[in-house]
Amino acid sequence: MDTILQTLTFHKTHKGIYSSFRLPGNRGSVNITNSLFIGGVVPATIQVSCLVPEGFGQVPDDAEKAAVAAARAQEKADKAREKAEARVARANAIAEKAQAAAAAALARAQAAAERVSGDEAGA
Repeated sequence: MDTILQTLTFHKTHKGIYSSFRLPGNRGSVNITNSLFIGGVVPATIQVSCLVPEGFGQVPDDAEKAAVAAARAQEKADKAREKAEARVARANAIAEKAQAAAAAALARAQAAAERVSGDEAGA
């Protein structure tokens, strides 16, 4: 781990209780109670010592970026394929139910037709 020193600039005072400081270029802020400052006078900048892990902030080369992008694209494609397969399975189940209902309706219609033709032959 490396130690770095960051300079934070004063952002604003909040209800006179604490002040916020920001690292230029970042939206986040560090809030510090005003009682920590000598005489309650808030400085324009403060310096903060930070521990940074090895390799933090290093920009990966193009090959690493491409590999990461390819892995993300593959994961996205796999999820889309699984989702499409699930939709196909649901559609097939609905189609099977519809075919079974149609076959049952056809069987009922044929049975009714046979009854009607049997009644006419017997009359």
